[in-house]
Order: sequence, then structure tokens, then C-alpha cells
Amino acid sequence: MGNKKKKSWQNNDSSAPETRHRIRLRFQKDGDLRFLGHRDLMNYMLRLLKVAKVQVAMSQGFHPKPKVSFPSALPLGVDGLNEIMELETAIEYNPVELQESLNACSASGLRFHSAQTIPETGRKKARPVSYTWRFPIPAGMRSDVQGKIAQIQSGQLSCENKNVQSAVLDMSVVTQFSPSESEQNDDSEDAPLLKEDFLRFTLKADETQGAVTYKDILNLTGLTPVPETSGPAAGLTPLLRGTREKIEISGEE
Repeated sequence: MGNKKKKSWQNNDSSAPETRHRIRLRFQKDGDLRFLGHRDLMNYMLRLLKVAKVQVAMSQGFHPKPKVSFPSALPLGVDGLNEIMELETAIEYNPVELQESLNACSASGLRFHSAQTIPETGRKKARPVSYTWRFPIPAGMRSDVQGKIAQIQSGQLSCENKNVQSAVLDMSVVTQFSPSESEQNDDSEDAPLLKEDFLRFTLKADETQGAVTYKDILNLTGLTPVPETSGPAAGLTPLLRGTREKIEISGEE
């Protein structure tokens, strides 16, 4: 049998000194995968890396573990458009080709947007600075939510023992127009569009006890979890039907 062709994005020089290379990936998790909890997501990612034959570096000690980390867990039921995963590899990879390899093996609902190598001079793990969230506003509640926003921004509405004003970097009601399911295949200019209002806000990242969370903002504006009517979670405990649009991290341009 002939020698198997080595992948171009792997450095298989066994004589090279053992080093670790950190790669940061941005990915999107949505669709039915929003029902995948954080622990299950971590297990899935480890299996995905194994299928893609990525040589992940291991920690030291009696119970070595793969050097894979997430700066923040995504709540169950929430879509993530720009999530972050970091990993250390035992050999050097071309980050773009690594990204393409992972996408080729990943399931529907998970897509890697970008990959970059973290230089030796910047080997600290990603530290979140802020989170941007978007949640749908039920029909008829737009004016009520706008009024709540004005009260929050003026300091008239807040959480007990929490400084909401300083935690909120931005907050507004945005409107999105998109084709309805029945009209998605209609390419005519007169095809009706579905109008939907969203509450979008950006919060400072703060993991300390008593920090303002996205749930605090939802409670203050009167938005509550919406029950699932179809799919894997139909009939179960209501989940938040929202989206985390982005995680801003320190030191990233």
C-alpha cells in the first residue's frame, strides 16, 4: 500500500520540539442545537475535534484533560451567533484550514466563522468584556418595553442592590423584516415581509456575585420565557427564545 497523503495543515515533523499552539475559533450554534446544554456542547466539541483528527494538547498531572476552553457558557435555548472556543494543539495548524476541516465534520446548527492563532506574546485566555443580547418582543408590547427602557436609562427602574445603569452599555428596540415561512420561496418584489421587534442590549461582563445579568434586564422590561410549540422541547419548561449576538473580549481589535 502506498503512503497516505499527509494533510497540508498539519506539521508532522516528529523531530520538532514539543510546543503548544493556541487557536481561537468563533462559531455559531443555533437551530435544534440551541437545546444542547453547555456540558453536552463541550463533549460534542471534543468528539468533533477527534473526528477531524486534531491533535489537542493535554493538561499535566494524574488526570490529563484536553486543553479546550470556552470563556462563557451559552444559556439553554438561546442561539449563539459569535461564540468563542479556544484550544491548544500539540502540533502547528493552519487556522483557516483547521476551520474548514471542522466545518466539514460538524452537524447542522454549528458553524465556525473564523480561526486565528494566538501569538506567544498573547497567550492569556480570552476574557469577556461585554455581551450583546437580542430577545423578541411579543406583539403589542413594543411601547411598554420602550417605556421600561427609558425608566432604566433614567435610573427610575433598577434591581435591588444592583447598579443597572453602569452595567448597561447600550439598549434599544430594533425592528427586523424577514420573509415569512410561506413566502421564503417567493422572489417577487411584492412578497410580504414578517415584521418582528426585538430588545437588543449590551451588558458589561461581570462574573461577581450580584452582577447585572441578562435575566435582570428581561425581568425589568417585562419579557418572559416563551414556551416551545414544536421541536424537541415542545411541552417542556419554557425556554428563553433569544440570541447572544456577540462576545467582546479584551485585547481583540
